[in-house]
Amino acid sequence: NNPDIIAYLKEHCKDYPEINGVAATYQDYLSADEEVDIYHCSLFAHHLENHELLDLFSHFKKYPRIGFVISDILRSRFAYYGSIILTTLGNGTSLARHDGPISVLKGFRINEIKDLLLKAEIANFDLRTAMGFRFILSAQSSSTASKR
Repeated sequence: NNPDIIAYLKEHCKDYPEINGVAATYQDYLSADEEVDIYHCSLFAHHLENHELLDLFSHFKKYPRIGFVISDILRSRFAYYGSIILTTLGNGTSLARHDGPISVLKGFRINEIKDLLLKAEIANFDLRTAMGFRFILSAQSSSTASKR
């Protein structure tokens, strides 16, 4: 929902006309019935409530031609206290010092993501941990999985 990000995308992807972006809330965008190959959410999912994530997963299961990728925050004590230390010692902005620890608290444990995927009836997925207290989730849409 940030036009500056879309401007950045257009500037840095001008050699790839097949790549485009839209500034919209996720609810407005999902209801627009745009044809999409792959949805990608980076550091976004932790801002949603579980019921909103289930709606998002349900959409991602049905509508993209290929699938989706989500990269977000893993919740742990180490990540929480690490975010406090890094934003304090690293002279982080007041926004980072405030929002960093809160984002970690709103992040996920691996079992929570698996439970949400189970509730959304998404079985064909890959879920991995990554550096920086992150997880990466990728999954195929139902239409892609059924073509195999």
